[in-house]
Amino acid sequence: MLVFQDFPNEIISINFVYTNKDLSESKIYVNVYSGHQSVYDELKYLSGKFRKELAGKLFIRKIPKLQFIKDEKQGSIDRIEEILEKK
Repeated sequence: MLVFQDFPNEIISINFVYTNKDLSESKIYVNVYSGHQSVYDELKYLSGKFRKELAGKLFIRKIPKLQFIKDEKQGSIDRIEEILEKK
């Protein structure tokens, strides 16, 4: 997937991916460091394009539906680290 081409000025991390055993769906937990909601919305919009790219590169029978989810845990981790640095 060439996410970098679609978001050249953003830093996006994929923190965790969970795929169902039957390959019907993959939940992709992402963090956008700029925090712009529009990037999360665009990732969801482009999920079909990314799925099509995977279909061209992977030789498996079923390509999972991609669901991009904002990783809320990263914000909590950053806040805890900030608190610990102050002490």
